[in-house]
Amino acid sequence: MIRGLPGALPLLLLLGCAQPPPLPPPAAVSEPPLLTLARRAEWRPIAIDRRGGIAAAFAASEAAHWTEGLRRVWIVLNLAEPIRLPETGGRARSVAFLADYRCAEQSWRPVEGSWYRAPDAEGLEFEERPRLSEERGVQPGTLVAVFLEAACRL
Repeated sequence: MIRGLPGALPLLLLLGCAQPPPLPPPAAVSEPPLLTLARRAEWRPIAIDRRGGIAAAFAASEAAHWTEGLRRVWIVLNLAEPIRLPETGGRARSVAFLADYRCAEQSWRPVEGSWYRAPDAEGLEFEERPRLSEERGVQPGTLVAVFLEAACRL
């Protein structure tokens, strides 16, 4: 027994049985914002490099910054020339995508997209909901790179 500290041993034993303080609850996972394609009058032009067949780019919703480094926004691109859509056999003059963009990482995660027969997202030709939900790297010189460039300018 330790001299000069009578009763210390039971106290030390009790301290060993004490429960640690509860852990704080896990941080709530942020839900992605619900964004809709705004009316044409509400779109904001985005200055982009027009090489590669892009006539104009627009932010067609607010840019929601909902997680660190991640922004979600509707972007509409008007195409300089119509492109053929293999899914329908029709032609598209504009395309709109709602996606999550990471500018520093140069990646995106498409949520939904629509292809239109006329500029300014008029005359729906084809809708798509991407099957893969993970983020993907963006290759320079692609149509997706134009979406990323536009989103990162907001």
